Amino acid sequence: MKTLSMAHPNEDFLPEEEAQFVINSARIILRYIDSKMNRASLTE
Repeated sequence: MKTLSMAHPNEDFLPEEEAQFVINSARIILRYIDSKMNRASLTE
């Protein structure tokens, strides 16, 4: 019997298009935070 795991990619959990959207959104947010942190450290 095969059980589904949330620790591994699973199309039943999130289709590929939505998964790519989530990944790209996270990248954009992290890039934004990184740029703000770098800019803040330059002004100190």
